[in-house]
Parts: sequence; C-alpha cells; structure tokens
Amino acid sequence: RPDLKVVLMSATLNAELFSEYYGNCPMLHIPGFTFPVKEYYLEDVIELTRFKFDDEKIPVWRRRDHKKNQEFEDMIAPYIRNLEQNQKYSSQTLDELYKKTSEELNTDLILELLRHIARQPMGAVLVFLPGWDKISRVHSLIQNDRMLSGRNYLVIPLHSMMPTVNQREVFNRPPEGVRKIVLATNIAETSITIDDIVYVIDGGWIKMKNYDKEANVTTLRPEWVTIANARQRRGRAGRRYEACFKLKVIAYAQSHNNCAASREYGVTEKMVRDWRSKEHLLRSMPRNKCAMRRGTAHWPILEKHAVDMVHEQRQNGYIVSRNMIRMWALKWAKQNQEHSKDFKATTSWCSRFMERSNLVLRQKTKIAQKLPADLNCKICGISNSMDGMEDDMLWEDEDETEAEATSSDLEFDPYDEAAINVSQDVLEELMMSDVDDVDFE
Repeated sequence: RPDLKVVLMSATLNAELFSEYYGNCPMLHIPGFTFPVKEYYLEDVIELTRFKFDDEKIPVWRRRDHKKNQEFEDMIAPYIRNLEQNQKYSSQTLDELYKKTSEELNTDLILELLRHIARQPMGAVLVFLPGWDKISRVHSLIQNDRMLSGRNYLVIPLHSMMPTVNQREVFNRPPEGVRKIVLATNIAETSITIDDIVYVIDGGWIKMKNYDKEANVTTLRPEWVTIANARQRRGRAGRRYEACFKLKVIAYAQSHNNCAASREYGVTEKMVRDWRSKEHLLRSMPRNKCAMRRGTAHWPILEKHAVDMVHEQRQNGYIVSRNMIRMWALKWAKQNQEHSKDFKATTSWCSRFMERSNLVLRQKTKIAQKLPADLNCKICGISNSMDGMEDDMLWEDEDETEAEATSSDLEFDPYDEAAINVSQDVLEELMMSDVDDVDFE
C-alpha cells in the first residue's frame, strides 16, 4: 500500500487540524495511562510555604514606573477578588500576590518549595527554569542550603550545553534514600522522559528566539509559557507514581496569554497585555481618533486640496514647511466646516498626511526648491546641443603633431567628455615621445 500514510502524533497537538489538511482523514485515539496529578498554583505554594516576596530587591527605577505598576494592578486585582470569594487563602497570601515581585521568577521561592518537598514522600523532582543563568543560581542555592546539600540529595543540571555523558545521568535511578533533583530548561518538556519524576516545579517562563530589528541580531528573551507548554510540563509527572504537580506561575499566564499564536501572527506578549488592560478604553475611543491612528484619511477632501496646494507651491519654487501646511489646512477648515468637522491641525496629523500622500517628509533644500519647472526640458536641450558640437568638432591645424603641442593648446572643458578622451590620447603620445620641457599642469 504505497498510497497509505500513517501519522503518529502526540495527543497535545491539534489532531483536527492535521485531519483537515489530509482531506479529513480518519483519526484513531489511543488512550495512555497516567497516574493522577495534583496541581498547585502560586497562591497554593505561598499558602504552604508562608513565603514573603521582597519588594526591596526591585530597582528604584522600576518601582517608579507607575504605568507598569498600574498595568499589574489592573491585571491582578480581578483575580485576587475571585480568590477572596473562595475564602480558601489567608490575607497574608493575598497580600503577597499583590506585590509586583510575585510576577517574576523567584529563585528563593523555588528553594523554599524544594524544602517543603523534602518533607514529603520520596520521589524525584524536576524544576523547569528558563536558562542556564537561573539553573546555576538555583544550583548554588541548593549547595549552600543545610537541608538540601547533604548526601541524601542528588542535583543534576540539564542543559543543551552540558556534555552528553552528564545528560544521561538524569535517567539513572539514585540509591535508596537519595532524592534526585533535576534542574532543566524546556529541553525536558518533550525531548526526554524521566520515569521516576514525582514532583514538577514549573517556573512559568521560557526563553524564545526573537529577532531585534533595530540591532539586527537574534536574541533569546524570556516569555511566559503557553498553555501547551504548561500541559507538556504537567505530563512529565504521573508516569509511574501518583504525582504532585506544583505550578509556580501567575494565573493570567495560562488564561490570558498564548505566545504560540502571538509568534505566528507577530503579536508580542506586551501587546496582548496592553490590550487586556486597556480594552475598555480602546473600544470607547471616538471613531475619528481611531481613523487618525491608522492610514485612512478622516478628512479626505481637505487633504486632497492640501496635496494640490503643496504641489503647486513647489512647482513655483517655494519652500513648503510643515507649519505652512498646518496653517493652510486650519484656514481651509474654517472656510469649509462641512468637510472638516472636529479638525485640528496637529503635528501628528501633518506627519501622517505627508506619509499618506507620498510627500517628502524632509524639507527640500532652497536650491532644489527654486529650480524652474521646465528644468528637465532644458537639460535635454543642452544634451542635444553638446552632441551636435561633438560631431562638428574640427582641429584647425591638422598637420601639427601632438608632440609639438604645448599646455596652452590643451585647454578644454573639464566637463566635456569628448575633450577629455582626446586629451588623454594626446597625453599618452607625449609620454611615449622624447619631447622635453613639457609643462604638465
């Protein structure tokens, strides 16, 4: 059956999309067996560990960023109100969620969570971190901790930079009584499967490759994980044991953000968050302002007359500045109010008008502005006359050799290409001859 094609794919992918691509081919679902996984979110972790975030670690310039702080409050306030209604968490936990540092990846919180897991039943721990810097930081904190630095704990960093021999250590079962702690990046999401993992700590961040257009370089920037990433990390636990999945990630990363779709359509995480926080203001914005912010002209008749005015003034050799355009447009709007309602001759409108009309954004120089309108015709006439002069060029004394010529006989227009070619031939003849006392100026 060379025509038969079988596609084996993960259950986390969009099977319906693949089926539509292959002409709505039939799908077979093979259920897998996993043990139950219990989920804990950030508020649960704070409630268990009684952890407190330190706002003093935030730089002063970030604490004074009132715009960012307001965006965070607008995002977190509805979620905390929902938690208050459940009456499941203490006021201290809710106060910690209100802090700006709760949004960031806190390595001290991960260390405190590892201490809490150390008092739970045996089982390996997998910690997802965004990069090597965070892996090194957590590894250093574990080595300096009295509880976790003993012989009963085996810490294994897992990163693409690690040698293959060291990477294989994660599959080995530790001796009885020793708990294995794996510090890994997203390489442990789908590339490998560690059977003895019981606890998973998801930092909630991932480094994605981005292209910086201004610097013309490719960078790795941390972003919130997508829902698909969170599900993959959740699936690392529950392979052979009843597992406990500890998700250290703020709730909006799962409910309000989808980085995969953002990367596909060129929408950044910041744009999504700005839209969520300002959706009401954007939808209530007047229609004329929405049109001004886009490429559509809200006063097309006014701009049509303005374009004619600019072209006419420039053809007459006058300089047309932006202030002149704004003054003219304001005067025209007062005389024709039926076509220019709510018009304001702002600098931003003038810039968008010039861009829409394909007008030169930079002002032309005075020389270029004052060139006559028939400049091209005059240039063509001069070119034709020069061609005629080249054909009629005759040397008065044909018997005189180039060797007897002096510098006074070699006068020519430096912009005449025909004269330059003739003079170069004469110069070569002089260089090859034995004539002395020739003045080469």
